[in-house]
Amino acid sequence: MARVCGKNHAARHSHNWPGGHGRGCHGEAPHGRRVLRAALKTGPLRRTVPHARKSGAAGIGREARMRALSGRQKAVIVFALIVTLGVCVGITRCMHRSAFHRQNAAAGLTMLALSFSDEDLADLTNDSPALRAKVHAELKKRMDNVRDADPSVKTMELLRCDVRTGEATCLVHSSPPDTPETPPLGEGCTVFVKPELIQRLVNKNEPVVHLHILGPAGGFVVEAHAFVAPSVTSLRAQPAADIVRYNLDGAAWFSECAADGIQGLLVCLIIMGVPFAAYGIARRSTGRERMIEGLRMAADQCENAIMIAGLDAGVIYANGGLSRQTGYSCEELLAMRAPDLAAEDVSEKLWVDSWNKGFPPDSEVMLRRKNGEPYPANVVSTAVRRKRGRGDVFSYIFIITDLTERTRRNQQLQQARHSAENASRAKGAFLAMMSHEVRTPLNGILGFSSLLMDTELGGQPRECVEEIRKNGETLSRLSADILDLSRIESGSVLLHLDCCNLRPLIGDAINSAKETTAGKPLEYTTHVNAPAPVEIMVDSMRLRQILANYTLNAARAMSAGKIELGASVTDNNGGMVTLRFSIRGIPTGEAPSPSPSAKVSSLAMTISRHLIQLMNGEIIAENSDTTGGTVFVFSIQCERC
Repeated sequence: MARVCGKNHAARHSHNWPGGHGRGCHGEAPHGRRVLRAALKTGPLRRTVPHARKSGAAGIGREARMRALSGRQKAVIVFALIVTLGVCVGITRCMHRSAFHRQNAAAGLTMLALSFSDEDLADLTNDSPALRAKVHAELKKRMDNVRDADPSVKTMELLRCDVRTGEATCLVHSSPPDTPETPPLGEGCTVFVKPELIQRLVNKNEPVVHLHILGPAGGFVVEAHAFVAPSVTSLRAQPAADIVRYNLDGAAWFSECAADGIQGLLVCLIIMGVPFAAYGIARRSTGRERMIEGLRMAADQCENAIMIAGLDAGVIYANGGLSRQTGYSCEELLAMRAPDLAAEDVSEKLWVDSWNKGFPPDSEVMLRRKNGEPYPANVVSTAVRRKRGRGDVFSYIFIITDLTERTRRNQQLQQARHSAENASRAKGAFLAMMSHEVRTPLNGILGFSSLLMDTELGGQPRECVEEIRKNGETLSRLSADILDLSRIESGSVLLHLDCCNLRPLIGDAINSAKETTAGKPLEYTTHVNAPAPVEIMVDSMRLRQILANYTLNAARAMSAGKIELGASVTDNNGGMVTLRFSIRGIPTGEAPSPSPSAKVSSLAMTISRHLIQLMNGEIIAENSDTTGGTVFVFSIQCERC
């Protein structure tokens, strides 16, 4: 039996333990790689590494999300991958160390099982007490020697187990000296072993090593069982098997496995994390340098001049715009003081006082170029403080804009405005003079034509004199309108307010239009709404002129018809009222063809618009339809008397 067991154990030892050709510490590497591949398939790496074969909307969306990730998010993802890989490596090393301990325990247990012969096992249950005690002492000494050689072994037992029930009797027990002595055979040394474990040991003839957790106080215990030989007898005359059992120190086992796992994690973090950290730091430094260089290039290409000065007035930074603006090179500017650019001398005390009080945020000053030429400039200053705007000021940023071109354009605009004002005044003076000069002979023409009309002229001479009188009156009104327009444009027209009656004023405008359009079959009607005030404070002459111009314009637009002139109140706010006037022409015949008199009415309409604006009014409607009819609506503001 011993030879058979030895052969089987030797076969197992050659295939399963270190030194054989089976799985060992190095043989677990494929399993570790499988664990690593499984972790990578389910971990963050699978979600972040795009597959080359995938295309379409899903691939494009994934790439877009990757591009949308910030640098910090990418760093966190890569660090998580490194940690995950380190954990996988640590778990793999821990499993390798555990397998190594299992192999060592199984190998030692197998060698111990092979050391028990069939004769020794039979003598342990011999009827002779002396022989049984002698064999028991020899086996115990042998087990004590093995236990003393391996400090991790706590106890060793040789058990005879009932194959069916798992009930076992301790034949030989080896423990440290401080452990209470095990009672003799058959006196309270009955233990229990799982029947399935016994069947596994008997059928496969392989050692079984497993870890037991006894609790927070008991710690970890590793139990190892190995089949020795089938027993010829048992306590209950049932089929039995002899089994040897180890109790190893699980804490040391667990500590070594954990140490190997942590070592693998740290090695992975060092091997992969340090280069990644170095790459990240280098990339961040490179990115920062690129950003600084980009900002420097942008500032140098800016048309505005940018300068940074410190408390000692020294120039800390100057861009290319300041160099182009002043004519100094950047090296010369950095060697200068900021007050040196001013057209006037700036003392050290003035600079310090301005620094303490704060420079104006926006000001216009005179600066000096390198060739000594002074030029106007706009300076925008911003204080740079420590601790994000809450600390002391340690520098100022000045943005300087050259105002030379803008000043030149302003001067040109000023000269152009003065020229336009002078031309307008000259035009007004010329028109006023011409109107005055024309009135003198025109009054003579009108006077003599009136005298001729009083004589006994008849026939064609009288008609000629009448035509002279009408054209003279038209020319007189035209000269008066030209004079009014020149006064309005020059701003010399003032309103003379007086208390007047609204109804007679409307009647005067109708009468003036009737005199001008005498001979036309026109009907004039007026209507004033009841709420409209009768007495108002207004420039009666100018309001009469406006109403007469609009009424005359409506009358000249048709050969026959009806003209309606109305007034109503649209807003009544205490003493102030808003009056709305409407002039409506309703033709009954054909519309007249354009005549020279229409041009006169156009000038009168322009004057009326300006006068309405002077009265704080507005023109609501000015239009004419295809039938020759016209509609004029305007409003003015005035006070009650």
